Amino acid sequence: MPELFINDSFINLQSIILGLKTCIFCFMFVWVRATLPRMRYDALIELCWLNLLPVCVAFIILVPSILIAFNISPY
Repeated sequence: MPELFINDSFINLQSIILGLKTCIFCFMFVWVRATLPRMRYDALIELCWLNLLPVCVAFIILVPSILIAFNISPY
């Protein structure tokens, strides 16, 4: 049994923890997805055009402006 947790072995404590985290994430994803109702197609289109698109355009303009204004451009 002690040879199970040797670092050269395929199955070690990190592998078990990663597997548990993956199972918990999958369970939570399926649980939330099954609990919340689906959006209607017209409501989804309205959300995208009226809310998400203006926010994306604002970020496309705002982020480079801040980088140039404070001279923190990565280039």
